[in-house]
Amino acid sequence: MHGRYLLLPSLEERPFGTEAALMAPSAATAAFPLCGPERHYRWKEKITTSGFNQIPTKPSVNTALNWSPLSFSGHDLLSWCNDRTPREKKVFTIRGWVRRTRKEDDGDVHVEITQNAADAVEDCFVVEIPPANLSSSFSKARDDLLSLLGMTEVQDKDFNSPIRIKFTGLAFWDGWHATSGLPVKHGRCNSTKGAAWELHPVFEVAPP
Repeated sequence: MHGRYLLLPSLEERPFGTEAALMAPSAATAAFPLCGPERHYRWKEKITTSGFNQIPTKPSVNTALNWSPLSFSGHDLLSWCNDRTPREKKVFTIRGWVRRTRKEDDGDVHVEITQNAADAVEDCFVVEIPPANLSSSFSKARDDLLSLLGMTEVQDKDFNSPIRIKFTGLAFWDGWHATSGLPVKHGRCNSTKGAAWELHPVFEVAPP
């Protein structure tokens, strides 16, 4: 049977909050195939360190939210470990106001940013930094993010006073959250069809 017709089990979105961060990952994770070293959606693509020496393009948050969606989602076996597409091999720098941080079950730092400090939090764009042990660039980016946010460790936090930061990384289509319409469960960032785009991996974090 063609992999396009073999659907993978869904994962419940982890509730937001400090206590929820201590919950064990779903047992369903063990049912997923490997993608590189881990059983996470497009994991080997998410943790690539290739192409970091490019001169970045500098779109706004709102421009990135309206990038054209890709056709594949992550809920079928064929899409689970898709190679990077041409846009996903390009480096971008995006400046935005940090509205939420959280530590993902796969070890990524998930950050939601908006173009303006007073924009609706749902009009956000996701940037993610992989685990620190996978690259010195990821480790430094995480440390720089914590320093700019005045935090000592990654935590689930909403920022009532947003902080503007510059993120540089590769574009990434998180098709796990894509549908025929708006994305779902992509944090709070589901406002446009293109909102399943991310910067992932982020390899540089700096003041704006």
